[in-house]
Amino acid sequence: MIISFESEINHSPELVFPWIEDPEKAMQWQKNVQSGEFIQKNPNIIGTTFREVIEEDGNSLSMDGTITKYVKNKLIGFHIKSRIHAFDVAYAVEGIGKATRL
Repeated sequence: MIISFESEINHSPELVFPWIEDPEKAMQWQKNVQSGEFIQKNPNIIGTTFREVIEEDGNSLSMDGTITKYVKNKLIGFHIKSRIHAFDVAYAVEGIGKATRL
């Protein structure tokens, strides 16, 4: 299954992208993510592993992730797996005038 979503944000890609790549900032808009930690940071970013714990309706789920794609201020992709599922996510940002298409 492929799900896609597109949104226009009234800021430059350089201001938008950190809200995707920085776990602390991402937790501010991903309200069900309760905690996150890097397991192993790779200097090339790709291959970096991390763990997030999400909570929904009083239930928590630990998810392990690996960064699979990375182009600064343009693209970041993850492979996520947990005890109940595995999936891939990619966020791409593109400057459109003074705004950003996510």
